[in-house]
Amino acid sequence: MKHIMSSIAILILISCKAQTPIFSLSALDLDYAVVEGAYYKDVDNFFNNFEGTWLWQDGSNSLTIVLQKVEEYPKSTLNNPNWFTDLLFGEFKYIENGVVVADYLNTMATLNYDRSIVGNSILYKNDIPKCNECPNEEIRVILGFKDPERPFYGRIVLRHGIQWWNQQEYIIAKLFVKGSYVVPDGTPLEFRVPDGEYLLLKQ
Repeated sequence: MKHIMSSIAILILISCKAQTPIFSLSALDLDYAVVEGAYYKDVDNFFNNFEGTWLWQDGSNSLTIVLQKVEEYPKSTLNNPNWFTDLLFGEFKYIENGVVVADYLNTMATLNYDRSIVGNSILYKNDIPKCNECPNEEIRVILGFKDPERPFYGRIVLRHGIQWWNQQEYIIAKLFVKGSYVVPDGTPLEFRVPDGEYLLLKQ
């Protein structure tokens, strides 16, 4: 009898799991009216390209970004309190003229929305911001970016590539402040990491 009850419990769990609808992340971007209980998945493992430690260096200036993919992260919205999605979480370290300006790499142990870099939105060639130099089939990802010492938010757009001459992986990161903000007099109007485009090599 105990064996029968265990088998029934396993069948119920399998049945519940099988009924969880799985959609591509592109479906989440096209229609944000999410399906309750659904899992918006990185079905092609595109986010795997961005995982790891990346370094941009220019003389005594450097930017390090660490990114990690988290699968089936629980989310909730006003109309749908129970759904899941794959996300990229990340942190950064910025050095200017040999001086550490910001360093949050040691906080990566906790992967949640408190991170400086987080998101999962897919961008195509003509999506804003447009990428005129991108091939038609290239896909990008845009993530939220916050500097913990600034009262405004930004975006970071990432492209992944491989240098043909040495097979070195790289990402091109475009960082910019998003939207308009009213800030107190004397408040800096830029992130501590200057906005612009960075080519970071995989470490």
